[in-house]
Amino acid sequence: EEFYMKCWHRIHTQVFEPIHNLVTTEKQLRAAEKDHDIALKQDLEVQIMRHIIALLDIMFPETIAVPKLPNTIPLAEAAVFYQTKCSEEWCNLAKHVIKNFMELRLLIG
Repeated sequence: EEFYMKCWHRIHTQVFEPIHNLVTTEKQLRAAEKDHDIALKQDLEVQIMRHIIALLDIMFPETIAVPKLPNTIPLAEAAVFYQTKCSEEWCNLAKHVIKNFMELRLLIG
């Protein structure tokens, strides 16, 4: 029984670790936003994107070869901030990325 429980615990940890990382980082991100800590917020946005990418690669192994940018959110925010320097198409794409990221954060939280 002890061997069974150790195996079960190892499997349980492997399965839920990516989800735990997402939820924990989202909690830290909300706290950083509440404290108006912009530098920490940006770091946590990149970190949560890394966790999302890791979970995506676990759930859909065929996407491992697809290049992904963990700094997508800061780049999208910069595109919106400098919208006079970006094309309208890029600005709209950036707005959609930010909107989808916020919707995903609501689901995580």
